Amino acid sequence: MSANSNKIDFSDNTKGLTSPATIHEGVAATTQKLWTNSNAPRAIRCDAAGTVVLKDSAGTSATYNVLQSEILPVEGFTELDPTTNIAVQLWW
Repeated sequence: MSANSNKIDFSDNTKGLTSPATIHEGVAATTQKLWTNSNAPRAIRCDAAGTVVLKDSAGTSATYNVLQSEILPVEGFTELDPTTNIAVQLWW
């Protein structure tokens, strides 16, 4: 159980890869999404088992074979490649 189990106002918390998301966006399979380092999501939740392809700011692509409901904490990725074959949830 959390040490802050009675806390309901988290506005003073700093956001990090271990923090809960405050904004969510669903993305359909084969949709290309672009963002900058300043507005990139903090995590990607996979809606099904499949492949997620991400490109970093150096232009290097990385392919992740994922399980349904898997959460990928990410930082510095600038593109969700359209070869991603599953729907995902982007979390900020």
